Amino acid sequence: MDRYPKSAIGCFIISEDWDEQALLELKEKSEARFLVGLQIDDNEFKCLDIIEGIVRCQPEDVNQVVKLLNISPRGLIGIDVNDIKN
Repeated sequence: MDRYPKSAIGCFIISEDWDEQALLELKEKSEARFLVGLQIDDNEFKCLDIIEGIVRCQPEDVNQVVKLLNISPRGLIGIDVNDIKN
């Protein structure tokens, strides 16, 4: 992770493998300001208090959603991360 710039928004695919502790570690290690779950099926997700939001998408659209949410904290594009959170 040292080779990559820090992201304002961290994304993960929602699955049963994620529990509260794993999500807290992901958020801490990635140093993301917001953590967004990508839901590609109809499973219920129970750790909603740790993440800032859920994006429902098809599995083949995951890369496009991640690219859309790839906002540098240096503000290289004209989207305000607070607008996305709201």
